Amino acid sequence: MAARESVHSRRHRLVSLPSTSTTGRPIGHGDPGVDWLSPPGAAADGTEVEDLPPQMINGVLAAGWRRTVIIPAGSFGNDRDVKVVNERWYSEDLKVLPKSRVSDPRTGVSTYQLTNIVQGPPDPALFQPRIN
Repeated sequence: MAARESVHSRRHRLVSLPSTSTTGRPIGHGDPGVDWLSPPGAAADGTEVEDLPPQMINGVLAAGWRRTVIIPAGSFGNDRDVKVVNERWYSEDLKVLPKSRVSDPRTGVSTYQLTNIVQGPPDPALFQPRIN
């Protein structure tokens, strides 16, 4: 019997924010057509977007925004409104999201955060051949 290897793949799209946003299906979240990564000013109907004051996240300055979506009662059998809050922190220096947080009562709270961020040239030893 041959061994089978399970491989999970994820699609990632790098986006130069805040001047550009993604289009199409959101990455990692369920509602098609909702652009979860775009900055304030690109909100779809029924959402509230607010700028958050810049803050240092693990030594990196990041600009933040919060997008709140209210899913009305009865939309999918829910007996009350569902409030989904997405926070995104974007570092212009690194061109990445050092932190994101999603709070959704259907799935709980999910936080993504870059850690051990080192800005500078890599250790030259990483590029030396191994001596056996």
